[in-house]
Amino acid sequence: MHLDNYEIIRQDSLLQNSLWVNDEIYKTNGKYELHVMLRNKNNGLIEFIVSAEHISFEH
Repeated sequence: MHLDNYEIIRQDSLLQNSLWVNDEIYKTNGKYELHVMLRNKNNGLIEFIVSAEHISFEH
């Protein structure tokens, strides 16, 4: 994932070694807001929210 001119709004914990469970993308104030729910190795949930001018995904 690549984020241009981004700001992290919320990050409950470290994202390393976590599984991406669910996501939602919204267009707000001329930017994109990405909401991601991840699950860590202890089975806990991590909420991650970021705002960016442009978001691209590569696989």
